[in-house]
Amino acid sequence: LCKIWVEILKVKEVGINDNFFTLGGHSISATRLVIKIHKEFNTNVSLGNFFEKPTISSLIKGIKKDNKNYIQVPSPTASLLKDTNIKLHISKKILKHKELYTQPKSILLTGATGFLGIHLLQNLITNTDAKIYCLIRADDTNAAQNKLIGQIKRYCLNENLNRIEIVLGDLSYKRFSLTKQQYNMLCKEIDVIYHCGALVHHIYDYQKLKPTNVNGTVELIKLASSNKLKALHYISTSTTRINTIQEFEDYEKSLSYENIDGGYEQSKFVAEKLIITAAKQGIFATIFRPSHILGSYKTGILPVERYHIFMLIKGCIELGYAPNWHNKYYDMLSVDNVTNSIITISLKQDSFGKSFPIIRP
Repeated sequence: LCKIWVEILKVKEVGINDNFFTLGGHSISATRLVIKIHKEFNTNVSLGNFFEKPTISSLIKGIKKDNKNYIQVPSPTASLLKDTNIKLHISKKILKHKELYTQPKSILLTGATGFLGIHLLQNLITNTDAKIYCLIRADDTNAAQNKLIGQIKRYCLNENLNRIEIVLGDLSYKRFSLTKQQYNMLCKEIDVIYHCGALVHHIYDYQKLKPTNVNGTVELIKLASSNKLKALHYISTSTTRINTIQEFEDYEKSLSYENIDGGYEQSKFVAEKLIITAAKQGIFATIFRPSHILGSYKTGILPVERYHIFMLIKGCIELGYAPNWHNKYYDMLSVDNVTNSIITISLKQDSFGKSFPIIRP
């Protein structure tokens, strides 16, 4: 095992308790490792669980288990069903200001430093007069601002930050780890929430992603129903492959955990169910499900290193071969189309209580 690690990581030596990723490993090299272990020891290693315990000592325990996976992956079904029924505390006495949902004075945006999030931010600056609070995870305000400006420069966007207020916070923590004063200020000021933030990882299992993707959504639902009622626009994924606009009641009937594979998609499934539950209890909410997102019409700049489908396309071009997927269809849209659709629809009062696929017509 040490020899395999040295070969893949291109290091001189390793210890049995060294962390694979600390030594320079990544998802691609981890995949190579799993394949080599299978060839050498005729045993199957769960890639998802290797991410959880990426040491040689953990691998040794598994290989000794008579060619069984070194850690059996528990079925997430029970956890998914339990989490879709998390109790949401929504007051019936909160104030409703419907006019502020289509003409907001203050907006909270999560995920502003992501590819879609930074373009949503630009669109909100252009198409609203609102002050925009960006919830950003960083060590301090300067680091958060540098993170935001770095993304703005990367995608050649407008650097005008006059109406942007940075809020240091983390979706995975209760009240986003904000002080009571900061949290109460958001409860009072915010009119509309755009929830674009998520931990995007297609190898992590559901439990690893739950704190950010599920618990973070629960915290935003609490915020949306504190002090005054706020509109909540949730940016999900197109995994469900439902290509029509649907009322939540109909959309919920078509949702099934049985058709969803992978921790990321499962976390989005649970979050969607919670959004729909919140809507039943009085929250003004929408769900947007974008397809694969391409770069802007103006620049074409895209974080290719984070988009597996484009890495696949690049590999096909370099190899001169492509998978024989006759029935595989990938819908792709420019980030301009996606953000324009989300903002245009969300600023209409009749959008609430619906799920919108953001796909090519």
